[in-house]
Amino acid sequence: MIKTEFRRIAEKHCGRFQYKDKDTATYQGVYSPNVFFKITCPYNNSEIKIINNTGYHYTGAISSKFKTVLHSLELDLTTRTHFSRVFSKTKSPFKIKVKNLNLKAFLEQSKSFEELEHIATTTNFEPFISGLYKDDLFILNTKYHLQFQDWQQVLEPLIMFYKEFIDEFAQ
Repeated sequence: MIKTEFRRIAEKHCGRFQYKDKDTATYQGVYSPNVFFKITCPYNNSEIKIINNTGYHYTGAISSKFKTVLHSLELDLTTRTHFSRVFSKTKSPFKIKVKNLNLKAFLEQSKSFEELEHIATTTNFEPFISGLYKDDLFILNTKYHLQFQDWQQVLEPLIMFYKEFIDEFAQ
């Protein structure tokens, strides 16, 4: 079922799907499952990569590198703790640090980002999104754990968020 969903998403976004299921030796002959799902989607002179590992690690990551004309797109987004959400004046489950007003406006207007906020509000989806410059490329990274119900539901909104981001800020 999960494999089918990844394959469907890869096909929908003209990407390539890779799957690997291999047990990993952990301690004194004990083996742990290590299942690897990867989608690679070419998009607008860039590439969006999603890697999810289940079994020994339950982690997900998505990344993309691209050239941009703006050099003030640094971004740090973390998920607020449940306790801090109770006392926060904002509705967003995310704590966002940006300097660029265009980037701030983009995040406020993005439909896919709004969907990610909704998922984070209703599940234990707790992404860490960062954006930084390295070797004249902007690198957008998202890391998250997969220990929440129906973790495949974030794949489409994440891909769409990355596509919107690239459309808005790539050169």
